[in-house]
Amino acid sequence: MNRGNRFYALDNLRAVIMWLGVVLHVAVNHLQGESRLPWRDSATTMWADIIVIWIHVYRMPLFFILAGFFAAMLVSKYGFKYMLKNRFKRIALPFIVFWPPLFILTSLLVMMFIHLMKTGVIGLDPNLVRDPADDRPILPTMHLWFIYDLIWLCLLSIPIYWLMGKVGPSIKDKCLAIHKVLATKWWGFLVLSLPLAGIGAFYHNGLVHPSGSFVPNMGELGHNGLFFVFGWLFYFHRENLFQHYHAHVWRYSLAGVVTFFVFLITVRLAKEGVLPTVQANLTSAYVFNSTTWLWSFAIIGLFLRYLPDHNKFMLYISNSSYWVYLVHMLGTIGFGILLYNMDFSAITKMLINITLTTVFALATYHWFVRFSFIGKFLNGTKHLRNNIPSAGGKHEATES
Repeated sequence: MNRGNRFYALDNLRAVIMWLGVVLHVAVNHLQGESRLPWRDSATTMWADIIVIWIHVYRMPLFFILAGFFAAMLVSKYGFKYMLKNRFKRIALPFIVFWPPLFILTSLLVMMFIHLMKTGVIGLDPNLVRDPADDRPILPTMHLWFIYDLIWLCLLSIPIYWLMGKVGPSIKDKCLAIHKVLATKWWGFLVLSLPLAGIGAFYHNGLVHPSGSFVPNMGELGHNGLFFVFGWLFYFHRENLFQHYHAHVWRYSLAGVVTFFVFLITVRLAKEGVLPTVQANLTSAYVFNSTTWLWSFAIIGLFLRYLPDHNKFMLYISNSSYWVYLVHMLGTIGFGILLYNMDFSAITKMLINITLTTVFALATYHWFVRFSFIGKFLNGTKHLRNNIPSAGGKHEATES
């Protein structure tokens, strides 16, 4: 399931779901339903809502599962201190360096978008941005909340790792045995969803949304931390789990489709007042997270089965994915502004925005990042312009 101790299928998976952020944040511009963001295009479509919820089900949980998996790999290969040093270099430092300019540029674009919505012309007026009842943080982590939460999870792993070092190997073995059962038995996802449902019951429709605050949110960290811990333990019996998800990919997929429709029905019943709010949130959270586990297992299996190795295209996508994650919001918002007054359907605008943002992200990566110190800073590797690696060449993304 892996080649030379490199997990190419998981590299490919991480790159693709990172790129899905472009699709997700373009779709956010065209939502018909509720939105937690203050900007929205004049053309909306139900398909945007479906795309957002479809991606939201599995994208970030898979990120945290993979983050836990690769953190455990670093600890096993090089030690716990090396893992912390590596996470600081590859996660904390990029956050410290890139958050300030991205915050300034994104804030300017958001102000321009809102000004366009409210006045019909592009402009900058901070007074139009914030509603008095708006409880969002003034200085948000923005879309970088994922790596911000991941920094905290790595720090929180210090006392856990110390505690595990104090217990006997039998307790560690029992923890791994329980994890393996929950990760492979058909009913395991039902148990794994219980603590997540308990957290989600305190959120609208049972969905845990990032607060965007620099003040750590315990509910958010607890929710994401459960996926991180699952990924960490995943590493220690990876071969068995790889074989299991590879073999049962379509069963997990079908079960995930069923639970997804049950979730949509639950949300509809809650909206119509059939279910009390607390009961509706708890039920929605449980069904939603059941879908998350099923689709996470299915998607891991799909990549293990159909994309187990790198090719030149996927290697390039994997190398560019970190940069795309950092800058894609500038494209989705910026091109959204340019498309706002154009007489196109919502679907057409989405397709144009996705294309333009992709070109923008890839062009800036290729011309300004890939062959520069920025590329080495983000990915640990500086590529040479006349030295294009083969699909089996050196690639360090598995440790990023």
